[in-house]
Amino acid sequence: RLEYLTPTVNVSAPGYYAAGLTPYDFGCSVDFWTKNAPSPMTLRYPLTRGYASTPTERGWSSSGYIATDADPLPSWSEGALGLLNFKVGIITFTADAPVVVRMYNVEDFTKIHNWHTTLTTKGWLWREDLHWCNAWGCERTGTAPESKWRVYEKFYLAGTHELDTTRAVYQFFTPADGTLPGSDQPAELESAAYKDETRLEYLTPTVNVSAPGYYAAGLTPYDFGCSVDFWTKNAPSPMTLRYPLTRGYANTLTERGWSSLGYITTDAVPLPSWSEGALGLLSVDAGTVEFTTDAPVVVRLYNTKQNVGDCNKDGRYCNSDRWNNIDDMMLWRRRDDLAWCNAWKCGPRGEASLVGSYWVVWERYFPEGTHALDTTQAAYQFFTPANGTLPGSD
Repeated sequence: RLEYLTPTVNVSAPGYYAAGLTPYDFGCSVDFWTKNAPSPMTLRYPLTRGYASTPTERGWSSSGYIATDADPLPSWSEGALGLLNFKVGIITFTADAPVVVRMYNVEDFTKIHNWHTTLTTKGWLWREDLHWCNAWGCERTGTAPESKWRVYEKFYLAGTHELDTTRAVYQFFTPADGTLPGSDQPAELESAAYKDETRLEYLTPTVNVSAPGYYAAGLTPYDFGCSVDFWTKNAPSPMTLRYPLTRGYANTLTERGWSSLGYITTDAVPLPSWSEGALGLLSVDAGTVEFTTDAPVVVRLYNTKQNVGDCNKDGRYCNSDRWNNIDDMMLWRRRDDLAWCNAWKCGPRGEASLVGSYWVVWERYFPEGTHALDTTQAAYQFFTPANGTLPGSD
């Protein structure tokens, strides 16, 4: 009778990402699948083409939710470790004990050439008994699971292996005691563990923000337009978002002075409770700034111009400063559950109904060290990660 240890799994980042990133750094690629996440879990794929088909690999698009109230996960899938990204090429995973991997197609099975034949010749077992109507594709078409949405399963020994994410996502499980390698497993299996699953305790990070490069050397972080402060409605004078004047009378060049974009908060349009009192930038459109942190920090990004279809909108047209052109935008997670009607544009324009489409929030985990932020059409706040959360998770 075989008895299996819970495998600990480590998933690598796709090859075209910068070296040294953890599995959680690119769009929160690995997590324990659940309907009860702080914000809805989605399957994401990288944007590889921008406006007019110009190449770009910045930004993520969603293919659909992992689970919803109407279309929940089956009991055996709920809570199990799984990938949240697809179309990211071949990734590798390492397990320190045998592991069962289950594969789910993210595109209509009938439209994938030789899908079944290719998989079965590579050792994948078709698990007809595990099919369910998933939230990312099946529920949209209303088709029976077995006709277009399938589950395959494969047993892997301890070691390093590859998975093709072109049209599939995966979950990782502990083999059932008493089963032989490669045999059908019971539907209900325990999840595999993740390498960094230990409870993390975070220190409050101390953040120092540098002045933009075109300011004189020796300025402190507070010297350029009061660029850094704790956002609050109770400031001695109303806090405003400011941008540098780079054009003067008759369009002559100048880099002297600041103009106001709008208030941080007002009595009529307050900050959400989680934002009130948090450290944040007060300057926008001031180029790239650097910040140094002595401990991990969560940074939240807020657009300062209308966001439509992941671009910034001036008048009726998307301008050239598209959100997915921000450096490393693919590493930011969109948090529509945190979006609010801000006081600098949304409130004065009466656009509360456009929260989550025109006015959005992104979030990113940064480790200790020095990092860059692009302030083009963006404002930022800095937070202490919640104890017990994994880097890059909600």
